[in-house]
Amino acid sequence: AADDVGMLVALSQPHFSHYEWDKPDADKTNGYASHAEFYVRVAQNHPSVVFYSMSHNATGYSEDMNPNMIDGLQNPRDSWSLRNSKRAERAAAIVEALDPSRIVYHHSSGNLGPMHTSNFYANFAPVQEMSDWFEHWATAGVKPLFTCEYSVPFPWDWTMYRGWYKGEREFGSARVPWEFCLAEWNSQFLGDEAFRISEMEKANLRWEAKQFRAGNVWHRWDYPYAVSSSALAERYPVYAMYFTDNWRAFRTWGVSAISPWSHGHYWTLRDGVDKSRRDLPVDWENLQRPGFSPDYIDQRYERMDLAFERSDWIPTVAAQALIRNNRPLLGYIAGKPAAFTSKDHNFLPGETIEKQLIVINNSRETMTCECLWSLDLSQPVDGRKTITIPTGQQDRIALHFELPAALPAGTYQLKANFKFDNGETQTDAFSIHVMPRPKFPRVDVKIALFDPKGETASLLNAMEIPHKAVGADADLSAYDILIVGKSALAVDRPAPDITRVRDGLKVLIFEQTADVLEKRFGFRTAQYGLRRVFKRVPDHPLLSGIEAEHLRDWRGEATILPPRLSYTTRPRYGPTVEWCGIPVTRLWRCGNRVNVASVLIEKPASGDFMPIIDGGYSLQYSPLMEYREGKGIVLFCQMDVTARTQDDPAAQRLTQNILNYVSAWRPAPRRKIIYVGAPSGKQHLEAAGFDVERSPGGATRSASLRAGPILRANHVLVVGPGGGKELADEDSTIATWLKAGGNLLAVGLNEQEINSFLPLKVSTKQAEHISAYFEPPGYDSLLAGIGPADVHNRDPQRIHLL
Repeated sequence: AADDVGMLVALSQPHFSHYEWDKPDADKTNGYASHAEFYVRVAQNHPSVVFYSMSHNATGYSEDMNPNMIDGLQNPRDSWSLRNSKRAERAAAIVEALDPSRIVYHHSSGNLGPMHTSNFYANFAPVQEMSDWFEHWATAGVKPLFTCEYSVPFPWDWTMYRGWYKGEREFGSARVPWEFCLAEWNSQFLGDEAFRISEMEKANLRWEAKQFRAGNVWHRWDYPYAVSSSALAERYPVYAMYFTDNWRAFRTWGVSAISPWSHGHYWTLRDGVDKSRRDLPVDWENLQRPGFSPDYIDQRYERMDLAFERSDWIPTVAAQALIRNNRPLLGYIAGKPAAFTSKDHNFLPGETIEKQLIVINNSRETMTCECLWSLDLSQPVDGRKTITIPTGQQDRIALHFELPAALPAGTYQLKANFKFDNGETQTDAFSIHVMPRPKFPRVDVKIALFDPKGETASLLNAMEIPHKAVGADADLSAYDILIVGKSALAVDRPAPDITRVRDGLKVLIFEQTADVLEKRFGFRTAQYGLRRVFKRVPDHPLLSGIEAEHLRDWRGEATILPPRLSYTTRPRYGPTVEWCGIPVTRLWRCGNRVNVASVLIEKPASGDFMPIIDGGYSLQYSPLMEYREGKGIVLFCQMDVTARTQDDPAAQRLTQNILNYVSAWRPAPRRKIIYVGAPSGKQHLEAAGFDVERSPGGATRSASLRAGPILRANHVLVVGPGGGKELADEDSTIATWLKAGGNLLAVGLNEQEINSFLPLKVSTKQAEHISAYFEPPGYDSLLAGIGPADVHNRDPQRIHLL
């Protein structure tokens, strides 16, 4: 290593646990001291040695990543970790006596020794929560913090790891039924675009499906494109999101040291690099100097810092984000002074924007920086200030912008330029979204409000919505709408009777807890704070005036969930919660800042549900969803619109849209389903929640002749596999019915079956289907509410395609 690069020397191989420590005088007689002395004498005069690393991964505990326990004060070890930590401290004392000038630390050991260390793999913890993760440490910690292995996200996180499978317990290298879920994990950040999948991803899905069908297990590197392959470029924009946000926050919190463990994945090798054997000259005069003196290089381990020339490696957007935010000098646009990780971007005309510029100096000398900023309003607002930052310090410049009262809605750019006196220049930009001033809904229907906590009452009062508070035993016959307030329901307490929905009652349910949604309504849920959601029905009246960019990073904090996770612990498992009656592990929660939706409903597989907004893993959660039954509607709003610590204009507009929509909603005509085809098709429709009438002898003949119903304009004829044969001689009758307004759905038919009874010719071909990308269908489309995630096929097969 060069003299200006820190290096650690691992004294943990052989591991301290490989020695006998329980005998008398073991510290002197078990052989560890002599081995340690040899390695210290080899390394101690090298100017780049900063740390001696002890006890690799042998003294950690399940709470060492808990954001509330990273402070150097708490030490919640289990018996295994406690026994090993005592041995590790004895081993460390030996090394400290040999060289007291260096730090001796314990790798991934939590609060042990001179600093808190952790192998930090937090999977897909929300980006915002990772940026806030070390706030407790920064404000209450008493020890340095070193994330000695840091990778959030880690390359393997784009899988479902079925670990500990039939005795295979070795993490990462086990042969288990891995599941390669690149599009599904990416979609929570990229939306539908994640399902525009590459040929490499398709190849992996084909291969994986074949293994599942054969009952095999496999390594993560057995795929045609290994899980960690740099060819899977779809991951790099997600890495970049994390690095840009998190690295700035970590450095601003003052995290002592970070080791980007997977950095080798963030560069790709340029085409045409010569990988053949390379012979090297032998420097006979200096052969006895320390270090390697190779004769040749062959079969290189292809990683950016270990192979070929630096110019042979191309930085991906992930590497570019890491380089931009990990250099000695850093200048960027941060959130408001009260919360520098906040991302307030939705504003109303006349409001005040609060931001700040943060400049960090981790170089070895005092730096002067000229900071310039501008906001591109119709009359641009700009400013400048020169600051001097001592080495190891940071400075902040508070920014305040008064938006004109008549400012048109639109996007405005806040830009900053940082000119350091060493010649380095950095730039940053932040988008401000100005929304029109809201207009209170005009509601002239009778509203009952069940709201024991009163938070939704405050919301309605602020919008001047007339309503009547009711109790759980209320008679709702005199009301048009029942509004159920935030957290109004409990699993074991009574609530108003809503069976009148079938007769036309409209019900609006604001944010409820996961317990209620699961145990009272029967939904599956996730408590995962989404900071970004997507329009599933883009032109739905509920989303009027709300653009895609408004549905992320809302001002303030959501309050439906506590800022920290409530959990139990199991030995060697970490935090455990109950989900659908099953104990499952999950990561800690670190606040609800900028949440858009916190308690998420998994889209039901049956029933008349329409998702309006979705998000999360595979876009399978809908925090705004309507359900229709009979002549009524139930609208579930799990968007965090109620009792936020700070109002957001997008949340306000959405709430107004919701009240307008529910007030004006009228039921559409309902059609009756007539089914023809194999019994399995009817069973499928019934399982999906439909009332189906089967035509036993043909759908179009008179009831007296064929004992089947007569098709009418308000019928939907569903033809399943085998149904074409039953209808083959009725094509003219079906044609007449279709022209008169009939609706027909053909499911799973080949070309011959379709053309045997339809009054038009359709061509099909057998071809593979894996995925399809398309824009979200509109409100009036037959496919409203359906997205690419819903037709993503992890079991690629050849089927009849139109």
